[in-house]
Amino acid sequence: MEKLKIIFMGTPDFSVPVLQALAENHEVLAVYTQPPKPVGRGGKLTKSPVQAKAEELGIPVLTPKSLKKEQAQEQMRSFGADIGIVAAYGLILPQAVLDIFPKGCINVHASLLPRWRGAAPIQRALIAGDAQTGITIMQMDAGLDTGDMLLKESVDISEKTTGQELHDILSQMGARLILRVLEENPSPVKQPLGGDTYAKKIEREEYFFDFSEPADLLERKIRALGSLSFMRGNDRISVLQAKAMALEEFESFAGMSRKENQNRLDVAEKGDNSFPRPDEVMPENGEKASEAESKGAVADKVVLGRKAAQEELKNSLEGENFIPGTVLDENMALSCGKKTVLIPLIVKRSGKRAMPVCDFLRGYRILKGERF
Repeated sequence: MEKLKIIFMGTPDFSVPVLQALAENHEVLAVYTQPPKPVGRGGKLTKSPVQAKAEELGIPVLTPKSLKKEQAQEQMRSFGADIGIVAAYGLILPQAVLDIFPKGCINVHASLLPRWRGAAPIQRALIAGDAQTGITIMQMDAGLDTGDMLLKESVDISEKTTGQELHDILSQMGARLILRVLEENPSPVKQPLGGDTYAKKIEREEYFFDFSEPADLLERKIRALGSLSFMRGNDRISVLQAKAMALEEFESFAGMSRKENQNRLDVAEKGDNSFPRPDEVMPENGEKASEAESKGAVADKVVLGRKAAQEELKNSLEGENFIPGTVLDENMALSCGKKTVLIPLIVKRSGKRAMPVCDFLRGYRILKGERF
């Protein structure tokens, strides 16, 4: 493989494996990344993950706020690089910068272009419920992720895939594919007309619940963003894992204890929906008739109690009584748009550790009927 002289431009964790792969196989003359930013309550200036990795590798780092000025462009030209490689840099490159490199500028983009052009393709693919996403290696032009494609590879998205899992898969995939492109020099292919979507930046307010949205969308947002939150007084309550269901399915949970609910949800997460009912309780082998009859009588009472609870819940949630953002039971089930229900599984209070909802509610009481 011909060793190329490269200027690398990238900023977040996603970009680090790409930089590492290039440094191991080519000559990275300089790294451009976003300037250090204040982080945390103390506002301590913190270097980007790419800057930290570049310094570890002994590569010069530059952090201009813009590349539009001629002075910044001349400085980049002075390195004499063959090619520019970009992976989630965070700055739009003017045409004058693209023209610096004899072999052009190549971008590692975390989507199957033309779908999800823009800043947050991984999260938007998950939130939209896409069945697949992937990496596109593309030649850069003056547009936003509109250049000709050099190589694409896809990956399936399951109903349990999280944003972090997908980020890590695509990051490693991007590092592998950029080396293939530099070695094989594939012919560019125009992006298809139509089918383009824009992956806008994730805004701060998107990390909070909008309970007018259906539960399945909210569950995908939790997986994509890591959590969604709501405020209860001064406390920020974050849901890190949840299950979405239709109202009819939720009504079947009525009358169950918190432990029974959790056990049933655990079974559902494993893909087994054949939940045993109390009226299916059978005598164990060798059990005396009187004991079996006694157990049967108890089971009958449990069944009747649960049926009554289910009927009461169904009546209470009919018509205008179903208001999104309401706590529906002692297990913190939350009503959502389109008559759906979100069941929190893992929750966290600000400043505290994450834990299963059944443990959380032992120490932090949230009442049925509260509205957020």
